[in-house]
Amino acid sequence: MILFHAGMAAPATPFALFRNLFTDPGVSFSASSTAAGFDPSSVAAENTYQEWKAGSTAASLTVDMGSAKSLDTVALAANNFGTVGARVQAQYSLDAVSWTTLATSATLVRNWPLAVLTAAPVSARYIRFNFDQTPLPSAPVTVGVAAAGLRLDFPGWLAPDFTRPADAAVIEAQPSTSLEGQYLGTIIRRKAGRLSPRLSPLPRAWVDANLAAFRAYYDEARPFFFAPGPSAFPDDLVYGWRGAGTSELRPVIQSGGRAVSIGMELDFHAA
Repeated sequence: MILFHAGMAAPATPFALFRNLFTDPGVSFSASSTAAGFDPSSVAAENTYQEWKAGSTAASLTVDMGSAKSLDTVALAANNFGTVGARVQAQYSLDAVSWTTLATSATLVRNWPLAVLTAAPVSARYIRFNFDQTPLPSAPVTVGVAAAGLRLDFPGWLAPDFTRPADAAVIEAQPSTSLEGQYLGTIIRRKAGRLSPRLSPLPRAWVDANLAAFRAYYDEARPFFFAPGPSAFPDDLVYGWRGAGTSELRPVIQSGGRAVSIGMELDFHAA
């Protein structure tokens, strides 16, 4: 789900958030309550299996980046928000005294990634996620990944055909049968998602000037947040990475040499 600050118009073009300020040196994490064994700093890890768990249903998670940083997107993934019916409020501050609310969600019904976008970058030292909105969640929230930074807005469009994340589940099942052909049951070996977005056309000058850092990140199969187009797909946000056995990001020059198409193969965390 994607939320927008202060009436911001939803952008139509895709974006990626891959440079996470929360992973910088000197960043610290705290929470109003924490369950034993679930360190708040776990949310800075790129993996989805480590997590922070609140110690109560009314809780908040605060990130101190050490100094003011410029950002236009905050995001959370690998959560249980839909399971517990949480409402999420994101705020930022320069001094941890005066807080500005970026957005507050409605009661969430799915454990999908959540992002809040601003129209222009804001300066913030502290980011706070509040999970104490009425009605309270039915159980303490969990968060596996938290991120903040400047998103990369692609100046292009999704090319047909596109399968939305909710319809892109990959379920590897191993059914068992007896020697006499009786069905004995099925083992689910893996449940994930795979998304295959293709963007075209992108201006060649923009690709030459802006794609290098993201391309290196993608090629290393490191995870990032990707949205195919918030105005048309406000619920479609994934936390994904280049899938095993897929090619690196390879821009393709189109006829005339002024435009470039790119395609991605993203395995993503599927709740």
